[in-house]
Amino acid sequence: MRALVMTDFGTPATVTDMPTPSVTRPDEVLVKVQAATLSRWDLLVLDGQMTEHLEHIFPITLGHDFAGVVVETGAEVTGFTPGDAVIGLFEVSHLHEGAIAEYVVLSTARHLAHRPGTLPPAEAATLPLAGLAAVGAVDAVAVRAGDRVLVVGATGGIGGYAVQLAASQGAHVIATGLPEDEPYLRNLGAAEILDYRTDLTLALSDRYPDGIDSLIDAVTQDPTVFAALTRHVRGGGRVASTVMVADSADLATRGIDTVNVMADLAPHGTLDRLAALAAEGTLRAPALEIFNLTDAPKAIDAMRDNHVRGKYVIRVHGTS
Repeated sequence: MRALVMTDFGTPATVTDMPTPSVTRPDEVLVKVQAATLSRWDLLVLDGQMTEHLEHIFPITLGHDFAGVVVETGAEVTGFTPGDAVIGLFEVSHLHEGAIAEYVVLSTARHLAHRPGTLPPAEAATLPLAGLAAVGAVDAVAVRAGDRVLVVGATGGIGGYAVQLAASQGAHVIATGLPEDEPYLRNLGAAEILDYRTDLTLALSDRYPDGIDSLIDAVTQDPTVFAALTRHVRGGGRVASTVMVADSADLATRGIDTVNVMADLAPHGTLDRLAALAAEGTLRAPALEIFNLTDAPKAIDAMRDNHVRGKYVIRVHGTS
């Protein structure tokens, strides 16, 4: 089978022939992948920035979430049968297997759910990684009606889902983006937009001198920059980071609850919850940039070079 693979640090990822995986355990399913997503996480892996956190077993297939069709099931699998349309996420205990491949094998004990019938594969593939991180962040900050919630990185996949989830719970969502992103972000449910190229701390001080209730940050990797943003969260407020930079001990001195969110640590069944929200129309897929598998390396270059709105999706099998 073909897959998007990195063979070492400092070398570009390429579409390479790899052994087709097979079901070897009774709780596993083999899935023919229709679409998978490329994320900022993959860029961190390519750049060697995850070596302190995860074991790397080369070659590494990139991508963590996908939409596809079940081909084969293990003897003890219940709830899934060949032909079922599914979405899934690889949990990150080490880096080796990945989603941007023609076939994947996944345990049903992991994050696997039936694909909402209303969603094409390319849209459905964006739900697991971005959706699980977003719902984890929104749950962590315990959004309530009327809360002023700042979503940093709102134009990306995680941020876009977080905006929708927070808005659906009655929050006043403040989203970061570019001026040209305003129609897109307002359509997701944002009440106002802040240009992230300006001094966000100054803008927040001017607009919210009494502070905001919550911060959800999906992009800030610099702890100093992140700390500056948290100073605008009122005492007793709540903060969530999906890039693991929140200093819980420091923020606790101000009475601020803090969570570093990881998608794969979401409670089992959360993906079913997201699928239901998508099926009923509460959640809509973010903007998509779709590349065929053969052009996946170009998608990596595009993600590095461009302002990302929504998600980059790799079409693997069939139409998406």
